[in-house]
Amino acid sequence: PKTTMRRFVSLFNRADSHGREIVRRLSRLEIPPVAVLDAGLDFLDHADFRMLVPSIRQKTLLIHGENDPLMPPDAARWLEKNLPDASLALLPDVAHAPFLSEPQRCAALMTAFMEQA
Repeated sequence: PKTTMRRFVSLFNRADSHGREIVRRLSRLEIPPVAVLDAGLDFLDHADFRMLVPSIRQKTLLIHGENDPLMPPDAARWLEKNLPDASLALLPDVAHAPFLSEPQRCAALMTAFMEQA
């Protein structure tokens, strides 16, 4: 599991300008039991909540990496279009974990978003 998790983390952060550091940081974390990982993957394989999106009325900030191979930018654009009150910040040179790659920028985006609310 440890090798598989490291490979997985490496793949979805490969196109990030801070990818190597992110992989090092995440690789130090303890890996959940295999049964938990399997259950999580099974849930993700079957979960589809798109039909609920139009009913979400909260103002929403989407922070997304432009190079995210796991959740493509088109998915974020779809959410921005289909959530009633959403705005999208698409970060260049960032992959799946923008809050790890660009923590100061994410914090500034969230602060500005909350100040507008």
